[in-house]
Amino acid sequence: HKKGVGMAKKFLDFVGKNVLSMDVTVFQQVDSLHKPTGPIKYAQELAAEAFGADATFFSIHGTSGAIQAMILSVMGEEEKIIVPRNIHKSVTSGIILSGAIPVYMQPEIDKNIGVALNVTPETVERTLKEHPDAKAVLIINPTYYGVSTDIVKIAEIVHDYGAILMVDEAHGPHLKFNEKLPISAMEAGADICAQSTHKIIGSMTQSSMLHVKG
Repeated sequence: HKKGVGMAKKFLDFVGKNVLSMDVTVFQQVDSLHKPTGPIKYAQELAAEAFGADATFFSIHGTSGAIQAMILSVMGEEEKIIVPRNIHKSVTSGIILSGAIPVYMQPEIDKNIGVALNVTPETVERTLKEHPDAKAVLIINPTYYGVSTDIVKIAEIVHDYGAILMVDEAHGPHLKFNEKLPISAMEAGADICAQSTHKIIGSMTQSSMLHVKG
């Protein structure tokens, strides 16, 4: 946060002074991600409106950090969370950090190409019947191979059991903005979802969003 002061001249010439002029410390006009009251707060409110959330939080720890925050904000020790087998390692980290108990669902498999697809509403309902005390269900939508599921139906099932629906939507921040694409998590009735803004719709690496409803 020194605007390039003390930096090697070679690197300074390479990145340019305009980039480093934005490297400032935290003060009121710039705002803080820890407790935003100014432009960051306003930007988060605009994002919430755009994505159909009640609240949006910006993450500079990527979607991995947002997923961990999502799980830690919902789950406590010894509480059950239902997750598919093909989860990202950040989900596993969040479960370990929270002390929650994972209950695994098997996603459908495409044996021709050898990849996991997605979980079906039937799989979610069957798992909830076996574990009606589960506090939350976390699904990936779309998966890392671009496969979406019937998230509207899944949201209905999860809420019928009084559970919370979390969505790893890392590869789906664009869904809200094209009616030809599958429905987004917030539109479908998810309670909380994490998105990789930098992967699909354009932002600097590590920047992601956490959307919350209710």
